[in-house]
Amino acid sequence: MSDILGYLFDRAHRGGWLDRPAVTDESTAASFSHRDVYRAARSLSGELADVGCDAGDRVGLCVGDRAEWMVTFLACAAIGAVPVLVNPDLRAQTLAAQYELCQADMVLDYDVQAIRLIRLGHGVTLGAWKLADLLEQPADPAPASVLDSDVLYIQFSSGSTGAAKAITHKSSDLVHYFAAVAGPDRLALGLNDVIVSVSQFYFAYGFNNQFVYPLFAGAHVVVRPRRRSPQELADAVCAHRATLLFGVPSALAGLPRPTIRSQTLRAVVSAGEPLPAVVEDRLRENWTVPVFDQIGCTEVGNAFCTNGFGYSAPRSTGPVCDGYKVEVRPSQKPHVVAMDKCSPHQVGEIWVSGPTIPRQARTATGTVPLLTDGWLPTRDYGYFDDSGALVVLGRCDDILLVGGICVSAVRVESEILASSIVRDAAVTTTIDDSGKSRLVAYIVPRDDIAQPPMSEEAFAGNLRIHLRDRVERYEMPKDFSIVTEIPRTPSGKVRRHMLGSANG
Repeated sequence: MSDILGYLFDRAHRGGWLDRPAVTDESTAASFSHRDVYRAARSLSGELADVGCDAGDRVGLCVGDRAEWMVTFLACAAIGAVPVLVNPDLRAQTLAAQYELCQADMVLDYDVQAIRLIRLGHGVTLGAWKLADLLEQPADPAPASVLDSDVLYIQFSSGSTGAAKAITHKSSDLVHYFAAVAGPDRLALGLNDVIVSVSQFYFAYGFNNQFVYPLFAGAHVVVRPRRRSPQELADAVCAHRATLLFGVPSALAGLPRPTIRSQTLRAVVSAGEPLPAVVEDRLRENWTVPVFDQIGCTEVGNAFCTNGFGYSAPRSTGPVCDGYKVEVRPSQKPHVVAMDKCSPHQVGEIWVSGPTIPRQARTATGTVPLLTDGWLPTRDYGYFDDSGALVVLGRCDDILLVGGICVSAVRVESEILASSIVRDAAVTTTIDDSGKSRLVAYIVPRDDIAQPPMSEEAFAGNLRIHLRDRVERYEMPKDFSIVTEIPRTPSGKVRRHMLGSANG
């Protein structure tokens, strides 16, 4: 049975933040203190046990981004049930496959302002509870000072570089997550911080931004069930006097300049994919705060390299976090070797080792090992710069071979995104009738450029002029295709294999 509820209550009691705000639901304007969250979780844990939810049960957590998510996660953990973090917006067939993979037979969801426990297969509602009613049973959890559960929760990898995997993490992993990223020499989170995050609870990035960091630091997070548009994101930062904004590059790229300068924002944090230089510079200029990039993955559970207030290296994901080891190993793939010869640094495959990485994971075809001699291959390419910071060039499918020459898709996309007429972009390779590889760019125009519409030929001509002095000849796309959207995973990563098939 997990003791994370008692551990967090004890931490908040000792830190003196039990009665400070923990979470605000932006859609209802309702706010709850840390004590509220823990008391409601204790009440709900008893209710779940009474209707047959037991230790070891796998429970799909389909509540969405609201205060009830924190409560349901902690309530499950308090009775030893294992929350399975899922995206509530996925198709029913996809959710069913994820539940089957994790052997879940119950789901906690949210309907008509109530948390519901549903038995899978039969669709029977075992119980329903409103947060206000749970808070009418004021009883503090029993304090705990040690974390030792084998399995606290299950999370799914994005599947962007292979089959989606179900990853298990322990309660003690959360201590490592917080120390690695939120400590004094990194983000220095504390009682006065207010967090706004693009990434949601069911992602590893959002799980930490919206759950681990505020509860471990005594901070306050503002959540919203529906994903915010770039303008709504900027408005939320100012309206809630946020001190830290966590985003992914594809969302941060559209973040407008604030109409009123934020007096509270301390930093913008980016993760999920390489941060284009043009986006980093624009954020720093528009918001006049540091921009900290980082890299992590679901298998690790959080970031393993990150910039912060104690040390920040622009154009990198920062130094290795305490408790982790990172190696850049030579690649056996010819195009990466070719890139290495053109670089002053050793470019190779990124491997990571640390205390939060499980040995194996489950997939639809069975259990697969994650580690080789204790190390996880992240399937990213990069190098360490002269300061010791890790520079990530992209995932395995971000390094393209064009006419026998290695091309970084991330670099070309970054230069395209610097154009004032582009909202989003991605590049890939195609094979022409003669069997030669060609670099092709897919472009989403800015909304104000699309009306009145510019011809595709004129649009491509403008982009070629823009790129002429920014990329090498072999990096210049041969074709530019205007599309309505770039296919991405829910976390914002380009689904490069789908380019050209989703729209035209």
